[in-house]
Amino acid sequence: SHGDAMKIADHQRKQAQMKASEVMDLFKVRAQDTNFLTEATEQLLANRKVLRWSYVYGFYLNKGDSQERQLFEYLQEDLEKHTDKLSHLYEQPLEKINDYHEFMKYKEEVTNYTRVTAGFLKKFVEGVMGGLTDV
Repeated sequence: SHGDAMKIADHQRKQAQMKASEVMDLFKVRAQDTNFLTEATEQLLANRKVLRWSYVYGFYLNKGDSQERQLFEYLQEDLEKHTDKLSHLYEQPLEKINDYHEFMKYKEEVTNYTRVTAGFLKKFVEGVMGGLTDV
């Protein structure tokens, strides 16, 4: 339900805040250096929300237009794959990050992949809204 989804999102946002506090303590960084965690969380939430509704859209997609269906499924799978990869990067245990330099590398990787994933979300939404075969 929508209520459950909002509770889960709130929980994920709180987890990002807790992870940010932990990062500040472990690596002696400023709060601004942890903003990427919130940005990645929000991107993951947005992607998962769109993916959740994409299954409904896919169910009602014109079954006679195989080109449109194939493109939709390709874009949907691409978004799922990139969302999963961002989630995997984001959820890396902090214990595996040994020092400040490794933290900065982790931050850069998550930040960059958040941007990449945002691009895939945009491409998917624009494709669906604009007519898939017109992309």
